[in-house]
Amino acid sequence: MTMKSSNDVSRVFVMVTLLFILTMFLMPMFYGISGSLKSKEQLSSLNLSPVPQSPKKFNYNGKDCDMFLVPLNGEKNHWPL
Repeated sequence: MTMKSSNDVSRVFVMVTLLFILTMFLMPMFYGISGSLKSKEQLSSLNLSPVPQSPKKFNYNGKDCDMFLVPLNGEKNHWPL
């Protein structure tokens, strides 16, 4: 390796390391902000989405039912309960 290519490798290594440290530093802040935007139902839900989402609903005989993600035979299906 020449001096220039080893210098480029060390720069890339330093940048990747700094990006990793920055990501680890900012993750708790992102988690706190996304948690503050969620409703109480979303916080207590088993769906641990990092982004606030409205729950899926299914209308059955004029009544709104919640949709749940049900694993069956290796596939995940949305079923109303």
